[in-house]
Amino acid sequence: AGSPQPPTTTKRPWWQWVCGCTVFWLIPFLPLILNWYLSALPQNQLAEVYKFGPVLSKNECNRIIQEATAFTDTHGWEKERHAYFPTTDIAVKTVPSLHNFTVQFQARMVKWLAALYHIKDEEHIYWDDMFIVYYHEDGQRDLKLHCDGSQVSFTLALNPHDEYTGGGTWFDLAETTVDLEQGEAVFFPSRLLHKGHEITSGRRYILVGFLQVRDPQSNWLYDPTYWPDLWGAYAACIRAYTLRDVLPLLPDLFGEAPPQPGSVSHAQRHFRVQTDPSLWDPLPLRTDCKPQASELLKRYMYAAKGYVTQARQADILELLLWNIIGVGGLSLVAIYGGFVSF
Repeated sequence: AGSPQPPTTTKRPWWQWVCGCTVFWLIPFLPLILNWYLSALPQNQLAEVYKFGPVLSKNECNRIIQEATAFTDTHGWEKERHAYFPTTDIAVKTVPSLHNFTVQFQARMVKWLAALYHIKDEEHIYWDDMFIVYYHEDGQRDLKLHCDGSQVSFTLALNPHDEYTGGGTWFDLAETTVDLEQGEAVFFPSRLLHKGHEITSGRRYILVGFLQVRDPQSNWLYDPTYWPDLWGAYAACIRAYTLRDVLPLLPDLFGEAPPQPGSVSHAQRHFRVQTDPSLWDPLPLRTDCKPQASELLKRYMYAAKGYVTQARQADILELLLWNIIGVGGLSLVAIYGGFVSF
């Protein structure tokens, strides 16, 4: 028998080498490319903030504080509900006496947020969290710069401003604090950098809400069709508006003060916030745009700082685990994509 012949090799075409190398180097950078594409969209460079009120009457605000303090006198305030930027707070859903109020209030807010942020289907709006925050001079006085984990957030003042000094919501992009009177609220994209400004005396109670917007039929956690209008994660400019006129008298959500016959019209019962420019005045905030790249970098840095300094040990381990899985998975895909053609 003759000696074995070495196997013949077929030289791969040059285009397979090019495609393989391109896939190998491109896949790990796909998230950056996607971020760059989204940040370049004009509608993603502008975030809209709305302030108006009274969303709740003095009676309703005082009742919420009364029910919350009665509950915390027995059960205490929570201080570690949020892993990264915790506040002294309680979830509204844990207070039984606020259940009926919560159902009616959330239904009202969903309609308003759908109008403000151009959400076509109200059923795509989900409540992530709603809670009462308690700032006081002998405890937690402020909340550091951070981004919320939802898509739309709001802050509503529950007690009069003359009961404390300082306070307010500071928006880093506008370099301005938005102050609220009792019952007023400010609505904003959740991924804007903001903080609870320090109070120097007194007590401050606020109602905070986090909302998610997504299509239940979609496999994405955040439906991409809503990205341009809601996140604020890529914003370089901010525009803020305040409703020119105060809101009309609305039915009391606790049912303690039912309107007299004829005192609340059908239009007031079904009042909807409109985005007609003639109804709004600009808030005196910084309006010139900042460099978008520096704003993105700043938000990533604060997010990383929150993970490292604010998270509990279990959350840090979970974050590391998911990073290892993500990087490892991308590496395997990239390696396979790079060599499968060779």
